Amino acid sequence: MKVHKEAVCYLKKYIEMADDKADLEAYRALGLSYFELSRFEEAASYLKRAAFLENSPKEAGNLNYFTANALIEIGEFEEAAVFYEKALRQDPEYRAVFTNLKDRFKGQKKGAIIEGVLEKTALTGKRPDGR
Repeated sequence: MKVHKEAVCYLKKYIEMADDKADLEAYRALGLSYFELSRFEEAASYLKRAAFLENSPKEAGNLNYFTANALIEIGEFEEAAVFYEKALRQDPEYRAVFTNLKDRFKGQKKGAIIEGVLEKTALTGKRPDGR
C-alpha cells in the first residue's frame, strides 16, 4: 500500500518471531519494500529467500528478476547475471523485457549483462523445464 517503512518494521518483527517458519509472502513483501526504499542489499537478501521458497516458475522468475535488479544497484554484476538468467529460464516471457532493457541500457554495464544473458540462453536452447 506504498507504506514501505512501516511495512518493513512489521515484516521484520514477523520474520524474527516466526524464525524459519516465516512464509514466502513475508519475504516477498519485505524484499519488495526494501527495494522501494532503495535499500537494495536488504532487498536482494529477502527476495532471494522468497524466490527459493516459491513453487510457481512464473512467480519465481519475477522474484529473480527483482533480485537481479537489486544486485545491479549494489554493483554485484556477475551475481545479477545469474539471477537474470534464472528469471528468463523460469519465465520465457522475460525475453521481450530483456530485449527492451538491453536496448535501453545500451553502452552501460546493465545492458551488457542483459545482452550476455540473452546470448547465453539463446545458445543453450534449453527450455525452462530443462529439456
